[in-house]
Amino acid sequence: MRIVCCSLCAGSITAYSLYGHLFLSRLRYTQLQVNIVSITAELAMYLPVPLFGYLCDRYSPAPLSLFAGVVFGCGYLLAAFTYRQGPSVAAGGEGWPFGAMVVAFIGIGMGTSCMYLSAVTTCAKNFGRGRHKGFALAMPIAAFGLSGMWQSQIGSRLLYEVDEGGKRGDVDVFKYFLFLGITLLAVGLIGAVGLQIVDEEALIDDAVEQLERSGLLEDSAFFRPSTLDRSYGTLEGRGSSDEAQERLQSDDDEAKRLADEEKRKKTWLLNEETRLFLGDPTMWWLAAGFFLVTGPGEAFINNLGTIIGTLYTPSSDSAFDRSGANRTSAATHVSIVAITSTAARIFTGTLSDLLAPSASSPQDYHTDQDDRPPVKSRLTIPRPAFLLTFALLLSLGQILLASGWVQNHDSRFAVISALIGAGYGATFSLTPIICSVVWGVENFGTNWGFIAMVPALGATVWGVLFAAVYQRAAGRGPNHMELGKDKVDVLCYGRDCYAPTFFAMACSVWLACGCWAWAWRGKGGWRSRGIAV
Repeated sequence: MRIVCCSLCAGSITAYSLYGHLFLSRLRYTQLQVNIVSITAELAMYLPVPLFGYLCDRYSPAPLSLFAGVVFGCGYLLAAFTYRQGPSVAAGGEGWPFGAMVVAFIGIGMGTSCMYLSAVTTCAKNFGRGRHKGFALAMPIAAFGLSGMWQSQIGSRLLYEVDEGGKRGDVDVFKYFLFLGITLLAVGLIGAVGLQIVDEEALIDDAVEQLERSGLLEDSAFFRPSTLDRSYGTLEGRGSSDEAQERLQSDDDEAKRLADEEKRKKTWLLNEETRLFLGDPTMWWLAAGFFLVTGPGEAFINNLGTIIGTLYTPSSDSAFDRSGANRTSAATHVSIVAITSTAARIFTGTLSDLLAPSASSPQDYHTDQDDRPPVKSRLTIPRPAFLLTFALLLSLGQILLASGWVQNHDSRFAVISALIGAGYGATFSLTPIICSVVWGVENFGTNWGFIAMVPALGATVWGVLFAAVYQRAAGRGPNHMELGKDKVDVLCYGRDCYAPTFFAMACSVWLACGCWAWAWRGKGGWRSRGIAV
């Protein structure tokens, strides 16, 4: 329950689209600056993950959860008061500089990474060797996906502004940031007390036995006979009290030696598994595909509100289009992405447990070892097949958006959000599950940390590309609207604002499918090595 609680609150950054467009109008940021804030959060969330995973594996998840709560609280409080001050001096106002918001989202990004990783690592190590490892890992990952949904609904339905007509307006960003800061600080403190690894010593011993059976320990210095003198000698010529004291001292020394030996064994095992992980070519293919898929997904989620704003010509009343019909809102589609993402995570995690092939030949030092009895003629679908299928669904959503199918038809945008949300969620569910199956759970925090780092670069590349295409289209033709007399910024309207970016994103996803297919079925891939993924 504590694991799910931490995950259910950790993904507050996925609601960025709820208020990102308000940075444009209220703080007078350019679209590039809005994307810089989100990209900064992505970099702070993903780049330190290997370090956070390393610390989580070696010092337990609890300290990481405490750190997450602190940086979350500080980040959201700084963001709240930066927003409240209004536009900066450089933008014609009297507020705090743009850099203050960037610093705030560095803390928010780091808090997201730490809270999520501490919860998932705890779950992986406690349940990752059971029969239902996929479902066990899918639960905190799915809960993370629900974060944006319930938090955006609270923001849009409870913490909202009231417009001049007394109707519900945009989210009150100041109150919303205060709510998130206080809530996430409390959750971090709960995780610091409640997240614990059960029987970690047995986990380490089992992993060492697997490596020993594989023959990888023959040249290990750790398992060579120790040169230390472990004999304590006789106690001749001593009185009985001296003998008792020496015996107690010997027992204490032996207990200390055994504790040091267990610690040294754990350190050696984790370092050895890190070396084997980084030396496996299929890890790099898996990470490459993850980079090519998650970058476009992150860019879509962070720019939902901006994309919706391009579907109709801007009017004086942002709640209605020119025909008077209700427009869709960013909060609605943040929720759609969260719901479909969560459903895909639970669906793929559970179904992959039921249909994944059983281990047939232990040709690698980690295989999918569960206690299922052999079943004849059982339908099997490997996890990479699910991964490829949902990635193609994600690319379908990108192609539909780029084609202009939703332009002037915002009711169709729900299909786009659902397709991209499902593909994005399944990718974030299946990739860590595959990582735990192929390379084990003992060093999961470090291993998954290396792979989870790559979306930072992907989010940066695609966020900058989206902003560049948007601003280029906004500055030409009739598809823009100037903001105010000072022409601080322009809003873009039309398919040209986003179509080139999403066509390129679809191509990126197709390339990712090729990387994953090669890691699975290519030369030296998981299938040829007998790894049942």
